[in-house]
Amino acid sequence: MTKTMYKVVRLLNGRYVSCLKQNGLVYEIGYTTFPAIGKIFCFSNLEDARSFFRDETWIPGLCILSGIGENPKRIKLMSMCSARDELFWKLYKNKKGIKGKMSYGHPPTGSFVVDNFTPNKVLQ
Repeated sequence: MTKTMYKVVRLLNGRYVSCLKQNGLVYEIGYTTFPAIGKIFCFSNLEDARSFFRDETWIPGLCILSGIGENPKRIKLMSMCSARDELFWKLYKNKKGIKGKMSYGHPPTGSFVVDNFTPNKVLQ
């Protein structure tokens, strides 16, 4: 299943990149991005993306991309340490339970994950 989704990214050196990860994914209009591990965080509606955008004003160069996400699913937890992302996604995929096994937090309101994301427009 595919759905229009919204991704908050940074414009850094002429490229759209993950806004919260140092070595994150790169997004290009018209091209599909696949994560090396896990899934891609995004929003199912523009208002939730704008809310996150407004809350993270300390990050320079923020933009919102609209595009197509494949297999969107709401997510209730997220890894709090990028060095442990691989463990987080392994536990998430196997449904073995994250609580008690690693540091986690709650994602921004309206967060979803998708298997891949194809941006088609820069909104903001």
